[in-house]
Amino acid sequence: MYEQFGGIRKLMKTREEHPGLQLNQIHPAGWDAGWTLPDPSGFGIDRGQNTVVYHRWFDQGPDRLDRDHIVLNFSQGTQHRSFQVPVGGPWLDLISGVPLTPSDGWLHRSVGSNCGAIYYRRH
Repeated sequence: MYEQFGGIRKLMKTREEHPGLQLNQIHPAGWDAGWTLPDPSGFGIDRGQNTVVYHRWFDQGPDRLDRDHIVLNFSQGTQHRSFQVPVGGPWLDLISGVPLTPSDGWLHRSVGSNCGAIYYRRH
């Protein structure tokens, strides 16, 4: 039980430390209940995999843009998702602390059952 509450505390602290996770700037915006597949850039819901990928950001002025790309897996098994990122890496997973480097402008990520990742990059 401690691990569960420790994980919740970590997520709360991460949200406090990253303003982009608190703002309403989100892509894709305007969710449509009829969407069942991600857009061509890999963002949105994939109902077949029970996964979601979305992007949030915080513009802090010239040369200070924080980007957060969130991957969530609501399925009972590990799922793989790929999505485009605007800049090279590394991108840091704020949950695991593990960096991930894009390949040809795409991040490729496997996410465990009922788990997620938050990839962060400032540029």
